[in-house]
Amino acid sequence: MRRPPKFSWVVEGLVAAQGRPTLPGHLQYLCENNVKYIVTLTKTKPRALLDIPGFLTIFVKFCSDYCCFFLL
Repeated sequence: MRRPPKFSWVVEGLVAAQGRPTLPGHLQYLCENNVKYIVTLTKTKPRALLDIPGFLTIFVKFCSDYCCFFLL
């Protein structure tokens, strides 16, 4: 699986950042790279990130939309 657009490791293999993952392939890439937690920094809960098997999704409400970051 190819790396999703706007995905990068902040700390290689530990903390990553990405624009909102919306396609199943984006989530598959995260799963294949041992990502376990998704923290969203948005105004609303992104539908694509609700109740994803294998992930713990944490929603942090902000006044404007930001990107997501991931922890292993």
